[in-house]
Amino acid sequence: MLTKHLNGTQVGSGTQIDFTAIGMTATDDGSKTTYDLSPLIQVARVTVTNAQIKALRATPKTLVAAPGTGKVLEFVSAVIKNNGGTNALTESADNMAVKYTDGSGVAVSQTIECTGFIDQTAATITAALPCIDPIVAYASGANKALVLHNTGDGEWGGNAAADVTLTIDVAYRVHTI
Repeated sequence: MLTKHLNGTQVGSGTQIDFTAIGMTATDDGSKTTYDLSPLIQVARVTVTNAQIKALRATPKTLVAAPGTGKVLEFVSAVIKNNGGTNALTESADNMAVKYTDGSGVAVSQTIECTGFIDQTAATITAALPCIDPIVAYASGANKALVLHNTGDGEWGGNAAADVTLTIDVAYRVHTI
């Protein structure tokens, strides 16, 4: 039988487990074992302006800032909302990816297909998933930002009203390695 102490309240009888804060401590039959739940998933919300969307190939948008010396960001996922506009952006073979550092960095997301997404006037959403195995030299991943990059052969055009924006919720973890 298992006893859980949640905020000091005992439930049942037997082995006692105390849940404290992040960096949870568990007590099992009098011996202490520490379970570190970090790195926890964090979520950053980023807005990309119309001018930034149209310049994503030359100037990728920072989604998560570099985490500091000895730390590496793990891209978990992103939900991207095209907030729509008066008229659509135009694209041909231009897609996006989340990368380390800048446009020349290693992609940590799978390709984010933009046909049917970026070229819509109605609000539209898509999701970005992590690469299965984004192998990168430590020096190219440690203390590097996560950025959104237009991986196509040119910048997006259209949307003469300049009123299309993106809202991105990017989920990530910070690892100290």
